[in-house]
Amino acid sequence: MARLDINALGASGLRTSGAFVIEEWQPQLTGLAGIRTYRQMRDNDPLIGAALFAIESLIGGVEWNAEANQTARGALRAQTEADFVNGCLADMTHTWRDHVSEALTMLTYGWAYHEIVYKYRRGRNADPMKTSAYGDGRLGWAEIPLRMQASLYGWEFEPTSGRTLGMHQWTLQRGAAYIPEEKAVHYRTGYNGGNPEGRSLFRNAYRAWYYQTMLEEIEAIGVERDLAGIPLIEVPEALLDPAAGENERALLQSFADLGARVRQDEQAYIIMPAEKSLDPTGKEVSSGYKFSLLGTTTRKTFDTNAIIQRHTSRIAMTILAEFLLLGSDSSGSWALSEDKTSLFGEAITGVLDRIADSFNAQAVQPLMRLNGVPEPYWPKLTHGSVGKKGLEVLADYIQKLVSSNVITPDDRLEAFARSSGKLPDMDPQTARAHVAPTLDQQPADQKPAETGS
Repeated sequence: MARLDINALGASGLRTSGAFVIEEWQPQLTGLAGIRTYRQMRDNDPLIGAALFAIESLIGGVEWNAEANQTARGALRAQTEADFVNGCLADMTHTWRDHVSEALTMLTYGWAYHEIVYKYRRGRNADPMKTSAYGDGRLGWAEIPLRMQASLYGWEFEPTSGRTLGMHQWTLQRGAAYIPEEKAVHYRTGYNGGNPEGRSLFRNAYRAWYYQTMLEEIEAIGVERDLAGIPLIEVPEALLDPAAGENERALLQSFADLGARVRQDEQAYIIMPAEKSLDPTGKEVSSGYKFSLLGTTTRKTFDTNAIIQRHTSRIAMTILAEFLLLGSDSSGSWALSEDKTSLFGEAITGVLDRIADSFNAQAVQPLMRLNGVPEPYWPKLTHGSVGKKGLEVLADYIQKLVSSNVITPDDRLEAFARSSGKLPDMDPQTARAHVAPTLDQQPADQKPAETGS
C-alpha cells in the first residue's frame, strides 16, 4: 500500500505583498484607498445607507443565547457553563448589541477585527476594565472592541501556508501594535482562500455607484447653469490681443476672477470681445465693458433621471435590497415585495450564522479552554429568528411538527417559543394543565356505546 503524505502540499495562493493583500485589481478599492471609498459609499449613498440601517435594525431585534450542549452526560454542568457564557456577555464594558453593531462593519469593508480583552471576575472594582458583577474568580471577557479598519498597518502571514496570523495596527493613542489571531475574533463576509479582508458587500455595486455619483454631480451642475446662467463678460478686443501689455493682461485677469467668483461651486464663465457698432460718422465703435448671464434653452438629448435610476436599481440588486425601491415607481406588487423581503431576510440570517460561528470558534471555545472546562460541556452561542416574518414561519413550523406527532410539547419547547417571541417566562403558579376531556366534552363518535339494562 502506497504511503499517503498527510501534510499540506500547497498553499492558499493568496496574493500578498509584504504585509498587504493585493487581490483587488481596482486601484480605488485597494488598501486604505478602498477603505475610504467604501466608507464614502456607506455614508453618502441613500440606498446603501437605508439597506445597512434595515440590516442593523432587524439584527438589533434578534435574541442571542448561549445554549448548553444537550449531548453532555452532566446536564447540570453543561447548563452551568451556558449560564456562565451568558453572564460573560452581559458583564463587559459594552453591551453585546454594541459588539454585534461593530461586527456588522464587515458588510461595508469585508472584515471586522475585534481584540479579546480578558479579566478575572472578582467582584466590583473602581477600574471599569476589572470590575465584574460576579465574584467567582473565573476568567471572563472585559471587552471585545473593534480595531477599526482604517487603523490597519498590515497583516502577519504564516510563510509556508499563507495563513493569517494576526493584524498589525497603527493608532495615535498607542502607535504600532500587533494583535494575534489567538486573541481576536476575526469576522469576514467570506473566506476567499484565507483572505483576511474578505469581500465588501458593496464590491459589485461600486461601478454603478461611481457612475451614479458622477451623473448626479453633472446633473446638479447642469440644473444650476440652467437656473443661474453662465456669466458672460464682454471686454474691448485689445484686452484679448496676444500681444497685449502687462496692464491689459492684469485687467483681463481681474475680469476672469470676477466671473469665477460669481459661481461659487463650479467655476465657469465666458470672456469674449465686446460688440462693435457704427457711429453716425460710419466709424466702428466698441460697446465697451458689459456683464450678463447666458442662459440655456436647448433640450437635453439624454434623460439623466432614467440613467441614474438604472444605476440605483443595479446597486439595490447587488445588495438584495430591491424591496426598498418598490413603490418608488408604478411597478412592483405585493407578492414581489414578499419574495424580495424574504430573500433579504434569508441573507441576514446568513450574516447572523457567520457571526455566531466565528464567535463560538474564536471567543467561546478559547474562554472554555482558559477556564479548564472539558470540551463536552462547551456551550454554543445561538441567535433567534429575524423579524416578525421569522416568528410566523417558526410558529407554523412548530405547529406542523406537533400536529403530525413528530415532537411532543414540553417545558423546554415552551421556553424556546416564549424566548423567540419575547414573551414572559413561564409562571409555575399559572402553568398550563392538560386535563382529560369529560364524557360530555368528547365528540359523539368517540363516546362509548350505551348498553341496555
